[in-house]
Amino acid sequence: MSDLVDRDLRRQDRALIRHYLIPNLIRQAGLAALGLFRVAMVSNLSPEAISAMGSIDFINSIITGIGLALGIGGLLVVARYYNRGDYETTGRAAGIALLISCAISLLVFLPYFFFRRNLINLFFGAATEQVKTYMAEYAAFTAPDCVIFNIIAMGFAIQNAV
Repeated sequence: MSDLVDRDLRRQDRALIRHYLIPNLIRQAGLAALGLFRVAMVSNLSPEAISAMGSIDFINSIITGIGLALGIGGLLVVARYYNRGDYETTGRAAGIALLISCAISLLVFLPYFFFRRNLINLFFGAATEQVKTYMAEYAAFTAPDCVIFNIIAMGFAIQNAV
């Protein structure tokens, strides 16, 4: 009897590992591909452009961290209702979590996008004008990625919760 229970638990464990591992592998592969693309793009640029990208990527990682924290919060709320067996409330909680993720992402994105030059002057005032110009251009292109990544992070978190 014990062997049967152990085998069944191992089978359930493997299913749970696959359930959580595959979305996380997809997310990590996407981040790795994005990193490779950025490295390939930077390899032929000037030192000023590379400096600008590194500085803006730091800010983008902070914004993305906010999205990951929101995703964890959404995961906890959705998982709580799902584990209770309240599937109707689970669906509503997932929808609200996605709406909150979109709203907060936009609340962070809009000031970052529209006031990026002021923020760059505030945080990187000692940088040369060429570097600041590159920073502003790179921020304009990568800021929408942060919003999209934060929404995707919430979607993955909800998918992991159920």
